[in-house]
This record gives sequence, structure tokens and C-alpha cells, in this order.
Amino acid sequence: MKQLLIVLSNPQAGRDADFNDWYSYVHLWDVLRGSPGAIAAQRFTLAAEQLPAAAPLEHRYLAVYEADQHQGFTSGHAEVFTPAMPISDAFSFADFREAYYEPFAARKRAAGEEVYGDVIIERIAAHAGAEDFANWYADHRLPHITRLPGVESGRISRIAAHQMLPPNPDSHYIALYRVSDRKAALAALAALNLQAPPPWPAGAAVTACYTPILPRLTAHEALHPSAALSARAASARAALGGRVHTGFAALGPASV
Repeated sequence: MKQLLIVLSNPQAGRDADFNDWYSYVHLWDVLRGSPGAIAAQRFTLAAEQLPAAAPLEHRYLAVYEADQHQGFTSGHAEVFTPAMPISDAFSFADFREAYYEPFAARKRAAGEEVYGDVIIERIAAHAGAEDFANWYADHRLPHITRLPGVESGRISRIAAHQMLPPNPDSHYIALYRVSDRKAALAALAALNLQAPPPWPAGAAVTACYTPILPRLTAHEALHPSAALSARAASARAALGGRVHTGFAALGPASV
């Protein structure tokens, strides 16, 4: 099963257009082309539909990177903050989450190609009995959710030993479900949570639904783009200009 790099982020206030142009057509490409073991990446934004009575969700954007080794992503970021991997000053370091995850268990509704549309993620904090919890999730919650209407596949991953930055403790586990009908999937998940409440305490998990901003981009496509994609990426890089962060040190304690 693929390893994942999950990034949850927000733009600086009023800078959504700059943020998305840079992230979708500059940063994803830099990471995929420069990281050994990179497979693909896809970006998402919060969907209009969420679980009923969900608490306000703090991260509006999600990036899911797929790889066969985390160390390759770390080495690929060696040139971060340089012209080889510029970071737009529209990106907010104040509240982002970034962590590598190792696969623990996965299920798919049917054979065939993976569905790369909307996703539902559960971010779950670490707690006592973590190994028992992972086994419970894999044996009970994962199969229940992957049988729900509109859900095509799911995986539970746990925080990896290797990390690029210190991970936040509120995201020790990530469950990622790919869905073909988010309204049906969210309604069924809400009903399941009422019928069989998960064992984590209040506030220990965050569930959010995201919808794609652009199609999944493979490392091969980033290395060998079509003429149209190449022109779009070149335009975004030119538009970025010198509006970039120069490093973590200038961003304050919230960045590390």
C-alpha cells in the first residue's frame, strides 16, 4: 500500500487565488519532479456538505501526496525556499498540518480503478492503547464505512516514524475514504456514528469532506507534461515572481 504525505493548509487572508495558482501549478510539480519515490498528488478544498452539526473546520485545503518512500519526499524538499522550490507568501504557516503516514489497512468496495473524486478524512489523535485502537479500526470501523452508500474505498494510516517536520499530536491517525456520492456517504456516516459511536473522546477526532480542485497529477505527468499543462505551469511560475517566503526563521514560532 502507498505511503501518504497529508498537508492541511490555509492561504493568507484574501490570497486564495495566488495560493491556489502557486500550489496547484508550481508546488505540486516541484515536489513530484524532485522527490524520489513520488507517485502522485491531488489537491482538494472543503466541500459544501459536511457531517451534520460538525464543528467549524479550520483547514480549507487538503493535499494528498502518494509515495513509495517518505525519505524521498524529505530529500526532495532540500531546496525549499530556493528558486527550485519557492514557497508563495500567500501560504500561511500559522496553522498548517503536515505529516507522513504509513498504511495500516485498506479496503475497496469493488475491483477496478481507484476513484479519485471527493474524499472524507478522519484525523484522530493518539491515545492510550494505540495498537488496540488501530486493530479495532481496521477490523470494525473501516469495513463498516467502506460498505456505506457512496463510499468506494478506504484506508487507515498511522503516523510514520520518519517525519520532515514535528507532527501535530491531533493527527496520529488518518482515515481517508474516496467517495462517489458525498451527500449519500455523509448521510450514511452520520447514521453510523449514531448507531455505533466511535470510542474516541469528544474532540479527539475531526471528520471533514473535501472535493478536488484539480485532477490527480502523477509524477510522470509532472516530468513529461502536455504542452497545455506545461504552459499553465510556466504561467503560474512567472506570476509568482518574488512574492515568496524566504525561510522558516522569519515566520515565528508557529511555523515549527
